[in-house]
Amino acid sequence: MDMLRSLVSFRRNTFKDAQGSIDLTYVTPQLIVASMPTTAYWETYYRTGVEELRKFLQNHHDENWHIWNLQMPDERGYNEEDFAFKVTLRPVPDHCAIPFGLLIAIVREINDYLVQNSNNVALIHCKAGQGRSGSVACAYLQVYHHHTFETANSMFTLKRIRPFMGPGVSIASQVRYLRYIDDWNASGQFPLDALQHMRVQLRCIVLRNPLSMDFKVRVADFGSEYVVHNEAEWTTDQRTSNSGSSIIVLRPSRSAPLWLAPDIQLTFTRSVSVAGVNLTHTAASAWFNAFMETARLAAAETVRIPTSAAPTPSMSPESPLKGRFSCNWANFEGFWGTSLRGPPAFESMEVYWQ
Repeated sequence: MDMLRSLVSFRRNTFKDAQGSIDLTYVTPQLIVASMPTTAYWETYYRTGVEELRKFLQNHHDENWHIWNLQMPDERGYNEEDFAFKVTLRPVPDHCAIPFGLLIAIVREINDYLVQNSNNVALIHCKAGQGRSGSVACAYLQVYHHHTFETANSMFTLKRIRPFMGPGVSIASQVRYLRYIDDWNASGQFPLDALQHMRVQLRCIVLRNPLSMDFKVRVADFGSEYVVHNEAEWTTDQRTSNSGSSIIVLRPSRSAPLWLAPDIQLTFTRSVSVAGVNLTHTAASAWFNAFMETARLAAAETVRIPTSAAPTPSMSPESPLKGRFSCNWANFEGFWGTSLRGPPAFESMEVYWQ
């Protein structure tokens, strides 16, 4: 069993004591990151069992522990009652960035719990205990231990990942969101209440030097939950820019304007039909937060970032304030959050909103 578990967790440092090895890591004495526990007997051969993790927490921390579960409902391997309901559910899709407002809310919940008692520990887990869990661990270090993203991710990597196995948080969108926290810290941590009410209207997507037109565009956002907007109808305009590069401009149909929560995901896919079956051979995805990107643009143009929690004219849907996000093909994440995107569909992308 230990050998099989070691193969599954070969990239990660695990905790070892007299009882054996368990797939969790102490990032700080009060902050633990772990892979998902399971109640399925056959899965315990390569994953931590629920009973095993519960006994570990009881033996090492008595009743002073609480779990934050970042898995989607279809990923979960246990019920809250398996841990005496000492579980907070904060579902986020696998391989995705955690929405900015939710990320800050989670680390505030964790900090509120930890400061109640110096013996309290918080355990965060997703599936492997790396991307989503690492994002929360790094965000906590950034917000409450005053680390930059680089130092927080270096600390998390040192604790959680074995040498020469790459960084702890590596998915491009997750890195982007943790860099937002650096911006937020630098601004004095302005209130985020307005994010709950903010909506942006996606105006257009510009693709530079596209290699073909045979791709599909999927738009998703994350307000109170993850929502895919497959109903978007696009008008396409192909032209040559002033610099001589070829561009494609995609605009949502005027009859169905696309209003989105500030955390937005764009996905581009290309497929080929083999024996009547469509096989996706190219996939590129990127998350961004329209509020933080607009704030960056405003700062670059020496426009003051709103600091009031109350919605202001610059935050309302009717505001003329516009935003832009750009991303090169190499900075998209591909299949399963990796850098495997398949053949390039275009050189770079820009998306505009109001």
